Amino acid sequence: MNIRILFTVARGYTDQAGMRSVVELIHAARPNAVLVHGDCPEGDQDVAAIWRELGGVDEPHPADWYGPCRPKCRPRHRRRDRTGREYCPAAGPYRNHEMFGPEPIQETHALLANGSRGARDTAEMSVRLGIPTFAWPLGAGTASVPKFRADRFPCEVTVFCDTCEHEERGDYLVHENDTEDRRYGYARAYLRTQGWHCDSTGDFCPNHNPRQLSLEDA
Repeated sequence: MNIRILFTVARGYTDQAGMRSVVELIHAARPNAVLVHGDCPEGDQDVAAIWRELGGVDEPHPADWYGPCRPKCRPRHRRRDRTGREYCPAAGPYRNHEMFGPEPIQETHALLANGSRGARDTAEMSVRLGIPTFAWPLGAGTASVPKFRADRFPCEVTVFCDTCEHEERGDYLVHENDTEDRRYGYARAYLRTQGWHCDSTGDFCPNHNPRQLSLEDA
């Protein structure tokens, strides 16, 4: 199975030579990896173009800015762009969450610049999910590509909602010596980003999240 590498790039990352150096380093070490990215015209598409030029395969995940809002969206939060078209400002964060599943990401590379909130948030999400995450700040130069964590492998984990018994099944990267509780912890960490409530009281899907229900009753 080819490994899947996530690239997230700050809009303010303007060093094209530095970007190429990073991409070439990683491609040389992971030539068969699939490059997953958010397809943003400012950064992501530049990295993807370099990756394809080197013979690699990419997997774009464009945000559906002008599509309908989702149930999690706040009421009346839509905005208008410079042309007057309405868009959903949460489409970017939704896209960032979806890039991490259902197929696992083996490692994340973040090309960061000052004020790069979207790229930094994606990198922090990767860290919370237990994925090896590497930052490449603007102007820092490149030295060597980080060593791939080959001791991790995908393992299917299924979590059930304690209220409706809805099951959420997915593959998560685990270590051979991870306990069952730790493996469930990886799954629960990801599901929390998808609206689940998982703690010592139980596992609850978005439709039965006690925090969400208490807000609706308030």
